[in-house]
Amino acid sequence: EDARVSLRLNSQLEALLKAHTKIIDNLAGEKQGSQAVAIKNILSDVKNKTEEITKNREHSEGRVSAQAFQNANVNADNKLQEADAAIREAEELIENSETIIHYSARQKALADLGTARQNIADGKLKLGAGDYAGAFIFFQNAVRLAQEINIYISSESKLKLQLNLQGSLLAPFEQQSV
Repeated sequence: EDARVSLRLNSQLEALLKAHTKIIDNLAGEKQGSQAVAIKNILSDVKNKTEEITKNREHSEGRVSAQAFQNANVNADNKLQEADAAIREAEELIENSETIIHYSARQKALADLGTARQNIADGKLKLGAGDYAGAFIFFQNAVRLAQEINIYISSESKLKLQLNLQGSLLAPFEQQSV
């Protein structure tokens, strides 16, 4: 049970950090001089923490798959259902935020969505071959990517709205009517 909790928390934290890495990276591209250097330093720190969390998650995945060997088929099937639901949620969020977020943010989200779908396809192959632990890990990766997409898109839309509101209360609506 502890390994499952650790896996869930590390996966959510990893998704959060990766999404914020993308946001910070976007901000760095908009800044010049000392601001850009400061943002790049923050970005480096976040990437280092993300790598540490990724290692913790991978360790937890190994512990969970070892513990779950007896019920591996059921666990993998449950994780597949969770991954499918997470991807549907991410797809809906991307679709609903099309006019709210920047084109580049949408493209990054769509690329991650493609990777999540590929993880599900790879997991299904593992499932069919009887490698339930391998399938579980692929499905967990798909869930994490979907979480990352949700965080990234939500944060991007809020950030863009805040930036627009600083200039004009009508800015978001003026952009849509152009």
